[in-house]
Amino acid sequence: MIQINARATGEVIANLADLLRPDAVLLGSLALHLGPPWLEIVRHQFRIETLPDTDCRIDPAGLGARLQDCSALVVAVSAVDERG
Repeated sequence: MIQINARATGEVIANLADLLRPDAVLLGSLALHLGPPWLEIVRHQFRIETLPDTDCRIDPAGLGARLQDCSALVVAVSAVDERG
């Protein structure tokens, strides 16, 4: 199941990279919790699926264990902003 998820993630990133041409894609919770083996499958599938001239790196987000805390803060601030 994890390999299926990693391959699907690589395919989606390849499609987005072909369309949008970003320099990098940073992955959050799955990259943090499933680690380098999952990330390598994602990168491998990305290389298979993307156009040959696409130059984009795929890395885990640099927030590490703070990722979920920061995500929660963003949601909270957005909710406050929406209420005015």
